[in-house]
Amino acid sequence: MKKIFTLLSFLLIVLSATAQQKWDFSDLTSAMEAISQDQTNWEIDKTNSKGEVTQYHYVTIPADENTPTSILCGNGNLKATEGLLFKGITKSNSFVISVNSSTRHYFKINSGNIKMIIPNLKKGQTVTIIGKTGSSSSARSFTAEENLTIMSGFEPTTEDQTCVATVNADGEVAIGVTSSMNVYSIEVNGEGSDTDNEQPSTTGKKCWDFTDLTSTLSLLASDPENWAVNKTESDGRISEYDNVFKIGKTEQKPCIYAGGTVPVTEGLLFSNAGVGKLLFSTHRASQHYFKLNGSGIQIIIPNLKKGSTITVDLEGASTTEARGLDAINITPTTGYFNNPQIGVQTDSGIVAEDGDVILTSTAGVNIFKIVVDETTDIKTIVKVNTPSDHIYNLAGQKVSKSYKGIVIINDKKYIQK
Repeated sequence: MKKIFTLLSFLLIVLSATAQQKWDFSDLTSAMEAISQDQTNWEIDKTNSKGEVTQYHYVTIPADENTPTSILCGNGNLKATEGLLFKGITKSNSFVISVNSSTRHYFKINSGNIKMIIPNLKKGQTVTIIGKTGSSSSARSFTAEENLTIMSGFEPTTEDQTCVATVNADGEVAIGVTSSMNVYSIEVNGEGSDTDNEQPSTTGKKCWDFTDLTSTLSLLASDPENWAVNKTESDGRISEYDNVFKIGKTEQKPCIYAGGTVPVTEGLLFSNAGVGKLLFSTHRASQHYFKLNGSGIQIIIPNLKKGSTITVDLEGASTTEARGLDAINITPTTGYFNNPQIGVQTDSGIVAEDGDVILTSTAGVNIFKIVVDETTDIKTIVKVNTPSDHIYNLAGQKVSKSYKGIVIINDKKYIQK
């Protein structure tokens, strides 16, 4: 009887932990002590004037970057990140643990390729991530990659940011970064909902901001196969890159670089873009821009909901010729969609039907920002259980069928003996 009571108590603790999880990186003293004993997975990254180590970076690269994996330390996992999984690890300094600041330590995701996975969440739970750009001069942000609806944040900034999103469906969620980000904390709250009936409307906001492309140009400089220098300033600074690759008229493809998608364009697709037709410019110190360098070049924003609003800040790349964007599946409200003008324009409209929105350049245009406020009105949700043979332990790590103890299969707990 006592054993049964103990087991039930343990399961209640597990269920409570599932409802609320937190990873707090504001004090990484113990993590640094553990890492200092592990010269296999970690290397010294920075020391202070006293010779004390203040940062380590991770050097282990998994065999398959697409398979979610834990961060290792010693003979097991790093305790500070226990329960989190990561994929897209392709270089040996993908993660940094830092106590360089005496007031606020942080865990740094040091690559725009990396996706952070939080497994086994419930629909309706809230995920909050607090952090800051890894560069004081470059606006960056976290990105809601999979199974999340943005509630607030997730817009590039140089300030501290708090990003909040809700879980769309039972299962794992994925969070990315536009470029390197310092993570202060991650928290999951709420017990979720099993309701399959009518749900309230939810809103999400997507933003592509091209007004600070400093980190983007640094990225493109490392990929001469896909990007070429288009302009060099009098001081020798390269201020523009344009594409070497081609995207055909019948194709819809992302804007690529060697490591994947150019982070600042994540979520956008492009069509009819020949060589030199996609251009990133920092020529203006006050306002950078992304240029569609010709007519007929298309930006596709996929899978929008009817009634969502879209706003584009742009400028025709000519002081004498009217230029702008034609829009498919948009009902214009203000500005100049389908009615190009000379100079700076702010164009707004409403998505006419569920589906893709297509923006087409009438001639060369400089785009500063694209913002989508998406509203979904869900009347009926049909719950679909997708069978999976993946087995996880209570820390959210994949384990084999030979693992002994409490495991999670298809979001249900079992005891394997």
